[in-house]
Parts: sequence; structure tokens; C-alpha cells
Amino acid sequence: MRKRGFFIAGLIAGFIFLTQDSGICAPTAEQWGAIMNISGRQRMLSQKMSKETLLLAAGINAEENRGKLKETMKLFETSLNALMNGDAAMNIPACEFPEISEQLEKVQTFYNEMDAVFDKAVEGGVPDNFDMQQIAKASLPLLTAADKAVQMFEAEAKKVLTKDPALALVINVAGRQRMISQKMAKEALLIYLKIDPANQAEALKKSIVLFENSLKGLKFGDSETGLPPTKSEEILGQLDVVNTFWATLKPLLDKISGQFLLYAVTKEEISSVSELTGLLLKESDKAVGMYEKLAK
Repeated sequence: MRKRGFFIAGLIAGFIFLTQDSGICAPTAEQWGAIMNISGRQRMLSQKMSKETLLLAAGINAEENRGKLKETMKLFETSLNALMNGDAAMNIPACEFPEISEQLEKVQTFYNEMDAVFDKAVEGGVPDNFDMQQIAKASLPLLTAADKAVQMFEAEAKKVLTKDPALALVINVAGRQRMISQKMAKEALLIYLKIDPANQAEALKKSIVLFENSLKGLKFGDSETGLPPTKSEEILGQLDVVNTFWATLKPLLDKISGQFLLYAVTKEEISSVSELTGLLLKESDKAVGMYEKLAK
């Protein structure tokens, strides 16, 4: 397991950031937009690291995905450090909420449990059956811990974003779409690799429903979840772009999740899932950035 020296550096950076800003103070509305975006992105990164490791196990673009995994791990670690200790470049102050800080420590703990698997892949190893089982087992607790931190941040953000009380929820849900894109890829890969395929198929079905319902909710509103309809024509246009990729990906995912017992998922199909979920992530991330700007 690699040393966790980045937290020491982060403490120093966080101290400098706070002292330059005349002491600890509550995040501004603009900073809350950044916090909601970055904390939400952590959920996605937890699943993206798993996806990239499984792509190595599947022998799909091995060197490319090894490099991507290294960068994804670095971004996850840097972002977690920023959320805990502050980062001026990300416009994030050090976390001043003890309960959220405690939750972020739990995220760190769950990440440490997967770090050895990720490190092995980055350093040139090929994930074996034990590694894949570990991903299937441990990636969800990491995701759950990261998601709980987002919900806690959202509760605090609502106290500041009073001009648009639903904005924190909107950024949360839009950010969650990024995560679901990578979670679906992870689940499809586990089915392809024959790691707990029945449970992964059920999980994939739920992910498909959640992504589709959330996309509709962001566009048209959802009274049950409290999502308001999006009024910005620019953001609606971006959500339409997301929907275009989703319309291509969904039938393939439906086939994998619904018929995995009847046919073998091909390497070409799983490669398409990887590519399409990458595009879905990219376009969903653009939408999150547009929503974040509304907090400024």
C-alpha cells in the first residue's frame, strides 16, 4: 500500500489556504457549488477505478487503462485531501464540520482496503480472480461511504444556497449520473468476467433504471425526489446530448443484464460498453459543470 503522505502535504496547504483567507469561515455559495461537484465526483471515481482495473483483467486496452487508472487514483486522493484539508486551486476550504470530517475519514479507510488491488494493476500486474472478487465486494462500501459524505455536504449547502434551495440536490443528482455511468460499466465487466454474475445483473438493472429516471427528473422535474425541472436551455441541450449516448448504450446494457444466462457477453460488446460509458461520463460531467455555475 502506498504511503499516505499527501494528507500531510494537504494539511500544510490547507493551513496556508485558511490563513491567507483570514481564518476558518463557512463556505460561500460559490464554494458550496465546488464542494458538491467534487464530493459527488468522488463517487464516480470510486467506480471508475474499479472499471479500469477490470478492463485490465479483461485484456482490453491494457496499457491505456493502466495509465488511466493511475490518473484516476491520483485525482481521487487529491480530491479527498481537498475536501478534508482545503485546496485553494479547487476553491474548497478545509472541512469545518466534525461529522463530515469523520465520514471522509471512513472514505479514506474504505479506499485503503482497495488500494493494494489498484496498486498492483498500476504497477504492471494483471488482476486475478481474488482481485476481481475484492472489487466486487469492496467497491460498493467505498461508494456508499462517499455518497453519505455527499448527502451530509448537501444538507449543509442548503443552508447557504437559500436563493435556490433545490440547487444542492440538483448538483447532487446530476453528479450521481457520472457515478452511475461507471458503475454500470463495472457491473457489466463483472458479468463478462463471470464474477458473481447473477447479483451483478440485478445491480445493473437497478443502475439502468436509476440513470434513466434521474435523467428524466433533471429535465422535467420529479415531485417525489424534489427535483425541479431544468429551465436553462443550455443545460437542457446538454442533457439531450447525454440522452443521445444513453439511447445507444441502454439496449446493450439491457441485453447484458437481462440475458446473461442465455449467451456469453462478447469482448466486442464489453469494449463498446466501456467506450460508451466513457462518453456518457464526459457529457454528464459537462452538465454538472453547468449546474455548478448556477451557484455563483
